Amino acid sequence: PEINSAISFPLRIRGHVIGVLNISQKATEERFSSADKELLAIICSQAANALENLRARHLLAETTRMRTLFEQYVAPEVAELLLSRHSDLVELGEIAEVTVLFADIRHFSRLVHRVQLPLLRRFLNDFFQQFTEIVFQWQGTVDKFMGDAVLSVFGAPNRLDEPSLAAVRAAWAIHAMFAELRGRWKAESQEFAAVDLGVAVTSGTVFLGNIGSSRRFDYTVVGHEVNLAQRLAAESTECRIYVTEPVCRAVEGRFTVLPLGEMLPRGMEQAVPVFWVSGPGK
Repeated sequence: PEINSAISFPLRIRGHVIGVLNISQKATEERFSSADKELLAIICSQAANALENLRARHLLAETTRMRTLFEQYVAPEVAELLLSRHSDLVELGEIAEVTVLFADIRHFSRLVHRVQLPLLRRFLNDFFQQFTEIVFQWQGTVDKFMGDAVLSVFGAPNRLDEPSLAAVRAAWAIHAMFAELRGRWKAESQEFAAVDLGVAVTSGTVFLGNIGSSRRFDYTVVGHEVNLAQRLAAESTECRIYVTEPVCRAVEGRFTVLPLGEMLPRGMEQAVPVFWVSGPGK
């Protein structure tokens, strides 16, 4: 049958039309009245609000799901950055002054040969879990796990007033944590008695951001200070915390720091003054 009367009413949210409700009269010759239009205005307003609420709930659920997924792989601060950036993720990055904390489990290759892999996996998970909690406690970012080592950053993307102090405080807590961890795991196997932890803290200018391709990228830090922290951690023994001169100046008075002289870390072209954090200051 032909349409005798019709009305189209927009569904509006905050001034934007998200749809149109069309109603046609075919059965009778009646025309729509002003009262019909007023009623339709109320219905359409409620319908538009209901659709917007539904969309918002779906968006929140999807964002929560994505944030939970991201946080399995990156720090919460990095997950927030990635979720808030809708395009050009590969271009996300900045040059920043940060403090780098690098920790490396020593004599790990020996463990690989002498300890069953399921036990080794449990040990690593235990170490990484406690390491991460300590770094987060001092508002740092765990950049990545690298086999038996961990790279973390203080001062970006979380801005801190004293990133070097926060990093050294975290390093000192990690120092104590590892001693307790090693004691517990000796009960599982005496092989864990030989493990050691090298820790180094450096400070300076780095690139912090995404590196890779549009199909696979990694949010990480790149620069001399990262390489230096890794090399100094390799020189550290007996869970000692090695720091560079800028870090030493930043924690002066808050920690007791002893000079070790200049070192030429493997792969470096110039020797650098290195210091040892022996404990909290008096």
